[in-house]
Amino acid sequence: MLEFHKKMEVLGSCGICGVSGNAVRFMCTACRLSRYCSKEHQVAHWKIHKKMCSSFRIVSSPKCGQYLVASRIIESGIVLLMDTPLVVGPIPNCSCVCLGCNDLIH
Repeated sequence: MLEFHKKMEVLGSCGICGVSGNAVRFMCTACRLSRYCSKEHQVAHWKIHKKMCSSFRIVSSPKCGQYLVASRIIESGIVLLMDTPLVVGPIPNCSCVCLGCNDLIH
């Protein structure tokens, strides 16, 4: 059932009934991705959609490239993105360590 809703959101169809075209007049005001044919369907779909709804959206411009814009009020301390680092180095204020083999340099 969740896969059906994901497909409907991507296609611009109502997240509940799948109707598309001019009948789809409502959208999620936070992420602007989910579309609905009625306010009742938007409210009914919220229990499922809120797990996937993003607090930001990706915007692009010729001047700045791609960047993130908050799509709703984000509380202090909320983690938006978490990624593994590309490079890991030694801990500051420790002995010199070779980054290739992690052996101490004497």
